[in-house]
Amino acid sequence: MSWRLFLSLAGLGAGWTAGNRFYQQLQSRAGWCLHGEGPLWDSLALARKFLNGSPAPSLASLWEIYQKIQHARLFEKIKFYYTGNGGVCVCLKTRSPLALVSLPGRQYYVDASGQALEVIRPLPLPIIEALRWDTLALHTFAEWWASNPWFYQATSHLNQRTDGVWVGHLEIAPEDFILGRSEHLGIALSQWRVYLQRVQPLLGANSCKEVLLFVPGQIICR
Repeated sequence: MSWRLFLSLAGLGAGWTAGNRFYQQLQSRAGWCLHGEGPLWDSLALARKFLNGSPAPSLASLWEIYQKIQHARLFEKIKFYYTGNGGVCVCLKTRSPLALVSLPGRQYYVDASGQALEVIRPLPLPIIEALRWDTLALHTFAEWWASNPWFYQATSHLNQRTDGVWVGHLEIAPEDFILGRSEHLGIALSQWRVYLQRVQPLLGANSCKEVLLFVPGQIICR
């Protein structure tokens, strides 16, 4: 019984070696296939960025490309697997950007967690124009939009003036909404809804050019 088991294991080892050799031959002739989804998915752009010039898949090239994709921080899901002919399939799902952040000389997307994402393709998103990367402001805007979906749909852009004061603009309102500095945004955003619900209907949408919202307990119209 033990001898027959030994022969079976030996045969299995030989079969494995032969199969592995056959698989390696297939692999040397195979290539990459790229599948993906998500708002930032662009198969041509991402294939050029991560796979352009890569040789036939090998463990070395596979690990190098995996590290490159991980380092890009553009994807929330990454999956690699071999096909039956020895090729490699890369399945990716991009993160979902929340807004476009425009800095002096640079542009990024940002997702709900505050992660900066490369601009792969244009998307119709609110624009945040800032003097620098402002983590406090970005997290405040993200939390505000998450709890106020209407404002997210209505916001056209938020820009930071040279004095550090934020100004908000809506698609459906002509006023400039003065939100104060980053540390004042919590108060200003809470009073923005109050203005639209209670003050604007009384004054009319074209009565004020600027609305100051960052003074606690006060809404000042100019």
